[in-house]
Amino acid sequence: MENHEYFWLFLIINCCSGSGTGFNDDPAIDPRLYNLDWMKSVPDETLISALSIPGTHESLSLHGGPLAKCQVWTLDQQLNLGVRYFDLHVGLWLSNQKYLYIRDSHWMFWQHAHLDEVLRIIFNFLNTHTSESVLVKVTLHGLYQGRATKLMTELIDKNRNKIWNKSSIPNMQQVRGNIVLLQSDTFNPGIENQESMFFENKKLINVEDKIRNIKSHLCDHHVVLTDTAASALSRPKTLAQTLNKQLVNFVVQHKKSSSNQGCLGVLSMNFPSADLIKNIIQLKPCNCVKGAKIGDGGRKIQLKKPLHWT
Repeated sequence: MENHEYFWLFLIINCCSGSGTGFNDDPAIDPRLYNLDWMKSVPDETLISALSIPGTHESLSLHGGPLAKCQVWTLDQQLNLGVRYFDLHVGLWLSNQKYLYIRDSHWMFWQHAHLDEVLRIIFNFLNTHTSESVLVKVTLHGLYQGRATKLMTELIDKNRNKIWNKSSIPNMQQVRGNIVLLQSDTFNPGIENQESMFFENKKLINVEDKIRNIKSHLCDHHVVLTDTAASALSRPKTLAQTLNKQLVNFVVQHKKSSSNQGCLGVLSMNFPSADLIKNIIQLKPCNCVKGAKIGDGGRKIQLKKPLHWT
């Protein structure tokens, strides 16, 4: 390959991946950046909670203007890039509607999709990439949450062989090719998840210390979730430009020097870049404590409020 060809290849990859910033708002993707089957190398006995998993906050909020838009890539694109956690906000406009509508978290803008369509896209992906598992958190909105809960329950029952909706933490062997539900404030089926508190006042604070404290939780009780959500005073894109750069710098350093490599849990992001996703994927699973229980025997701890570690 000639020198000028190397130059253009370098330029394309760095342009499309948002290299170094952790941020991307370009909908175009170079297929060479795909991470279609990255869970294949994860041992079967690994708890899903022990993985560092790239995810998206308000995963399908692609419409509604600068105060509502949180992502630039479609669901298909996110799956191809290696995103394995999706934050969905659904509900009904009218009590007699048959489908759950996808909207933003403020319940203002329809995102031109229904939940059954979203699940179909995820299942189609998992049917082809059977080594993978996809975590999904569903928050119900609107005036008709009783009806919405009924529709959600029917969807789960219809796909009961493809959805893990138990409270216990599964290992990879149990959920390859499946969706794993996470509990939300408005819909309880699924595994428990708690905020990591890695970010404080828009800054990563004492993360390595917090990781040491949450390690036992990752290895037994629940999924730990870092949600880089936009605040009421910040546009999602503006906030992502600040937070994602901190996150990619931390993940790169964590991978090089941390004695607890991995152990980050789910990182739910706005406008992540391909290089940020790739760096998260490359982290080893958390080295869980000996004797952690898995599957149906996993111990469950009831927590009334998010954990705060100092």
